[in-house]
Amino acid sequence: MLRSAPPDWAHALPGYGPGRILIDAALTPGFDETGALLIALAWLTGLTIAAAILFRRTAVAPR
Repeated sequence: MLRSAPPDWAHALPGYGPGRILIDAALTPGFDETGALLIALAWLTGLTIAAAILFRRTAVAPR
C-alpha cells in the first residue's frame, strides 16, 4: 500500500503533493515534505490563475 517511491511521471500529477503531505502527517512526527508542499502550491496557484483568466474572459460586458 505504501510504496517507497511512485513512478517518475506521477510527480507531475495534481494529487501527488497533497497525498505525500497527508501520508507524512499520518506516519511521522515531523514535517519533511517541503518539495511535495511546493508542488501542491504550484498546482493551486496555476489552477487559480487559469480560473481567473477564464472568468475574466467570460464575464466581460459586451460592447
